Amino acid sequence: MGFELGLYVEGNSFMHKLDPRVKLLFAFSLIFLPAFYRDPRINGSIYGAFLLLAVLSRVGIKRILTVLSISAVIFFMTFLIWATSPLVSGGRTLFVLPLPWGGAINYTEQGVLYALNNVFLILIPVSGMFLYVSVTTPYEIVQSFQLLHLPFKIGFAFSTALRFLPVMFNDTKQIMEAQMSRGLDLQSGNILQRIRGYIPIFIPLLVKMMKGVQELSLSLETRCFGVNPQRSFVKEARFKMLDYAAAAIMILAIAFSIYAKTVGIGQSLTWA
Repeated sequence: MGFELGLYVEGNSFMHKLDPRVKLLFAFSLIFLPAFYRDPRINGSIYGAFLLLAVLSRVGIKRILTVLSISAVIFFMTFLIWATSPLVSGGRTLFVLPLPWGGAINYTEQGVLYALNNVFLILIPVSGMFLYVSVTTPYEIVQSFQLLHLPFKIGFAFSTALRFLPVMFNDTKQIMEAQMSRGLDLQSGNILQRIRGYIPIFIPLLVKMMKGVQELSLSLETRCFGVNPQRSFVKEARFKMLDYAAAAIMILAIAFSIYAKTVGIGQSLTWA
């Protein structure tokens, strides 16, 4: 299923069957867990476990390839920037990258390890949220906020934003096709000319989005949105044995990470 039909992938995997509160705990766990470690081997293992979980979730090979392609782009961009960061120095030189205009960049052991760890600090939360919205319906997102006694409006805003992404994708595609049928060229010219060519697409898209937001706000006001903070749901979520087991595993992982941070486990930037 393409992203134009929605971010949620319908399925019957164990991730789909989890209580929405456990799924939300899973998303927050992948946001905070990498921050407790400086060792890229540990965070790399966490990312590997996430990829295995994505395969077992059966969200589709297209989604997994999308995550891997985004990961590759983030990896190369982040690695090139942080591997030569002045914040780290020392260690033996692993390789030297010659520059076309002269000179060279030395990539040291400490710099490479620092860059790899920072790559995983970005990849794990982004990939985790991508999997979260792939196995959780907007209905479940709103329900999880309500059941956890969190502000209902935050959950509603988050789920509404997810609903608007496919709509924006389709609107962008339609506007591009309409403008290209009128002779708009987005392929030729240098990078600045191509960016300037997207202005006739961006302005109609912005106007359409603002109109949609205005219609949504008027619709919510006419229905007295937020008057009653207690919401009711057609299908009430209930914890099962699978939910208790998954929640216990994530809580133990967070507790161990806090302990590891206090005693210095996974805090060194060395290959040994």
